[in-house]
This record gives sequence, C-alpha cells and structure tokens, in this order.
Amino acid sequence: MLLCKECYLMCIYIFDVDYEPDLLLLDEPTNHLDLDTIEWLEEYLNKQDVPMVIISHDRAFLDQLCTKIVETDMGVSRTFEGNYSQYILSKATWIETQYAAWEKQQKEIEQTRELISRLGAGASSGRASSAEK
Repeated sequence: MLLCKECYLMCIYIFDVDYEPDLLLLDEPTNHLDLDTIEWLEEYLNKQDVPMVIISHDRAFLDQLCTKIVETDMGVSRTFEGNYSQYILSKATWIETQYAAWEKQQKEIEQTRELISRLGAGASSGRASSAEK
C-alpha cells in the first residue's frame, strides 16, 4: 500500500488509537487514494462507532459506508434511509409520488375552474332573466 507522505501523516493523526472524535467530517476522502487504500479506509471506517458526514462522488464508497443520505436541494433537506443505491431508488419513488400529487392537484384546479365558470355563467344568466321580467 503506497501513500504519499502527507496522506500517511494524516492517517496517523486522524486514525490514532488514542484519538476518539465525536464526529468525523470526511470531504472527498477517497480522492488521490489507490484501490487498496480505499478498501482499507472503508474497512476502518466500518469498524468505527462514530457519526460521520461524508461528502463524496465515490458511489461505491458511499454504498459501503452510508446508512442514511441527506440531500439538500434548493434549500430543502430530505433524509433517505439506506446506502447510496437505496437512496437512488427512494428518490425516484419520491419524485414519482410528487409528480402524481402535482397531476392530481392540476386536475382539481381544472375542475374547480370549470365549476366556478359554470356557476358564474348560471348566476349571470339568472340575473339577466330577472332583469328581463
């Protein structure tokens, strides 16, 4: 396993046996690591009993470690249970549900407009016939 000197020193500092963090914040932890080192890091982190916030584009790494995905989109955060693969499936289901709710809402809006139009037309014709009398 080959590591650059800085990575080696960082690993010694972060993963020191006496160091017990309350939270691990990992921003792109697999960047610049070879496959053996990534596998070692996955193994090590899986053994830890500490909450972790992981920001990564490495989907396989996220699949191995994550039990919950928090997505923030346009200022709104949503939590999805499971690893990254489960998140993709859950998000697709959530989007379908949101779209179905939107379609239902659009139908209700159209029905309400038609009702208002009919009632408005009926009220106008009723006034007109009373005015004729």
